[in-house]
Amino acid sequence: MRGYLIPVGFDVLRYKRFYVDFSGGKDSLAALLWAYSNFQRDQITALYIEVTCNTHPWCTEYVKRVCSELNLPLIIDRQNACFYSCLRRWGIPLIAAQRWCLNHFKVKVLRRYADRPHVTGVTRSSVWRKSTQPVEYVRWSGNLTFNPILDWSREQIMDFIRDHGFQLNPCYERYGHSGNCMFCPYHRREAIVKVLQDPYWRVKIISALQDILETGRCGKMGLKLLKAWLREAPQLTLDHFNGGEV
Repeated sequence: MRGYLIPVGFDVLRYKRFYVDFSGGKDSLAALLWAYSNFQRDQITALYIEVTCNTHPWCTEYVKRVCSELNLPLIIDRQNACFYSCLRRWGIPLIAAQRWCLNHFKVKVLRRYADRPHVTGVTRSSVWRKSTQPVEYVRWSGNLTFNPILDWSREQIMDFIRDHGFQLNPCYERYGHSGNCMFCPYHRREAIVKVLQDPYWRVKIISALQDILETGRCGKMGLKLLKAWLREAPQLTLDHFNGGEV
């Protein structure tokens, strides 16, 4: 089976302890299971980063359960700031340098764990930077990073997870994604619809988007992404915005 093989350049991990960046999503689950299949348990520590106020509790509980079943140590960390307060202050996060959510809620936490290499679930289809390499030093986080499933397809990832007897995070069925980031401007329409069907998240998200519209902190691209969410909100909510002209 492909997943049991250690790619060229990864042998150095045999002699080190390392973190596996585990978000609760399918790709990072496959990376965790790859590490579990190839290395000693005492080498591996799962690192889970919550996006404060924007991560679903189901996602966190799923991560705890998986690590418990694998008998792996787990570190849970987060920033001491609410995502929705930052959303109101800084507007819709965009790609590259303007993606403040990644920098503030993930990168700043990752920098606390630069003492060991990191194994990630990054795949070609999940990153905007297509030059990502299987092994690389990531300057913005200060981490030496190994990406063992970089070139795996979705089918290979799902087969690998099933072969190890695991089910996906329950947020996938309910919300269409892992639940690590309940609001993301880049969620697919199906996921947006499912998230907004949950009254708790609908109120939290729509009220923040309303505040952004009122203050104008979105720009042309941000406004386009924001409207993609508002179009899927219940009609009464839509009518509350700009006289229903969203």
